[in-house]
Amino acid sequence: MKCTYECESCGTKWDDPDEIKECGGCDKDICSCCSENESCEDCGYDILDARYPEGFYKFGESEGAHKVSDSEVIKFLEQLRKHAAREAEYPEHERAEFYLTGTGDTCVILLSYEDEYRFIVAKEYEELTIEPGEIDTFSFKEEA
Repeated sequence: MKCTYECESCGTKWDDPDEIKECGGCDKDICSCCSENESCEDCGYDILDARYPEGFYKFGESEGAHKVSDSEVIKFLEQLRKHAAREAEYPEHERAEFYLTGTGDTCVILLSYEDEYRFIVAKEYEELTIEPGEIDTFSFKEEA
């Protein structure tokens, strides 16, 4: 039995689950046709042109989100330092450009440059994920 999907914006039906797009404004499942029109008919959200900050997920805001303590941050920093130190023991291998870890409301990043390492601690950070095929048609706009 084949599953049929229906666009919650325009009513179009299709069989391929990979064609489902989710509206970032109202979380409805919409078809690729509606997503190519750049906005959801129901809520007016720009699908291809995400607005900042409304189109981004903000870590740490959801109810019960884990608030990372300073001691946990130190553990994350030490974990990344150890990864970089182990990698430095093998200069014949190409170094990673960055390391990333975290949980809850905190992301810890180690950037690796030719002549230095840079640690970044980001609390209550915001993130947007897009598909590789959308990167060349995507643009950012200020919140309306």
